[in-house]
Amino acid sequence: KVIALFRTYQKQHGEEKLYCLNAMGTAGSGMLSYPNFGGYDKALHRPNIHQLAMLAEEAGVDLRILVLQRPAHELMVSTTKHRKFNSKPTEMAVLGDNAAGLAAQLQLIDPRFFLCVDYSSMGNRSIWMSKIGQQIHPYFGTSASDISSKFRSSREKTNESMDEHELYLESMIDVISHVC
Repeated sequence: KVIALFRTYQKQHGEEKLYCLNAMGTAGSGMLSYPNFGGYDKALHRPNIHQLAMLAEEAGVDLRILVLQRPAHELMVSTTKHRKFNSKPTEMAVLGDNAAGLAAQLQLIDPRFFLCVDYSSMGNRSIWMSKIGQQIHPYFGTSASDISSKFRSSREKTNESMDEHELYLESMIDVISHVC
């Protein structure tokens, strides 16, 4: 079904179009994040980018993956303080496991097809867009200012020191950094 969908879009719109698979949580797709959706076993809800890359290759589609990296402390503040998903120990385990899962999946695909970007750099749109530019799509390299206006420019920064849960999560996130 995925291959047919890729081919349909390619026939309808041509090869030089960019399709964002992150549907921002609409139509049951989630945000293609790690984890993707909540629930009892949310640690197991994550995309399989290796499988998606194989399907895209079979369909003749150029798949590019953008990995947004975020420091452990910011992740924990976002998930436990702001969105109140779970306790710190639970979120540490869920996010740590998902960091390891993402790192393992990234090792299975050609590094030319993914780009790792620091989430905090999104505040400076022109720098951020210049980093991803041609890697994601040729349009971004020439018309970055048009696209970058769509990204939010603010994010919360805190001055709190990291606790033991955040230190553990940071070590798991470092696994992704080694792949990137």
